[in-house]
Amino acid sequence: MSVNVSPRQLLTGQVLACVRAVLDSGLPPSTLCLEITESHRVEEGPAVETLDALRRLGCKVALDDFGVGYSSLAALARLPVDVIKIDREFTSRLDTPGGRELVAAMLTLANALDLEVIAEGIETQDQLDTLVGLGCTRGQGYLIAPPSDARDLPPPLAPAGG
Repeated sequence: MSVNVSPRQLLTGQVLACVRAVLDSGLPPSTLCLEITESHRVEEGPAVETLDALRRLGCKVALDDFGVGYSSLAALARLPVDVIKIDREFTSRLDTPGGRELVAAMLTLANALDLEVIAEGIETQDQLDTLVGLGCTRGQGYLIAPPSDARDLPPPLAPAGG
């Protein structure tokens, strides 16, 4: 399960308390990924301490929309993350000059840093084939599954208990 978290939410203890409550209810921490949305730059200090605490609990942390806005190479050096989500902007440009090579470089960087990668915005079979050919094993987008209510998801995507 992935949950978007804004950098502002990381500044209070509320996110950590909320995650602890969810984990206390029985959710295995390894199944929870907190996605940092990059509408604002994540600063050093309390936000990074919160991310470290979430990882110590066993949760994963993802840097969403990687490559655009504030999610940059500097963010990878500054933030404790486990996953990068390549922004749909790059997926949509796989067939443009340099587009494929740019995504390949992102994948190489992620592999070198031992980070998981999820490509966002996969809408065509050509995009999926190119990403798989580049070694990207995880993705999301309309081709794979359109946004749906959890009750409408087919097995094995449906949550336990339907």
